[in-house]
Amino acid sequence: MDDALSRAIILTGDLLARLTLILNDLEIDEDRMRTNLEITHGLVSSEAVMLSLGHAIGRQHAHDVVYESAQEAIRTHRQFGEVLVGANPTVTAHLTGAADHLMSAVS
Repeated sequence: MDDALSRAIILTGDLLARLTLILNDLEIDEDRMRTNLEITHGLVSSEAVMLSLGHAIGRQHAHDVVYESAQEAIRTHRQFGEVLVGANPTVTAHLTGAADHLMSAVS
């Protein structure tokens, strides 16, 4: 076994040992996680929605629609999904299944 591979294996073992120590004491507060996600009003899912929407309407158009919807959601303190669905009838037609699925991860 060459020297680089040996060192990589040793470092990986060390990393796993340290990760085990960290994860053993990790406490997950689901309520706090939900609160943190809700703070963004659904914006945390904007990239996933944009990528999904890009397959239907083109990458640049999807980027523009999502960006404008995100800005509107921030400006008006509304949910991103609610603003996005009302953004454009053409876009809305492509969002019915995909956006609901993507947005449900944060609601």
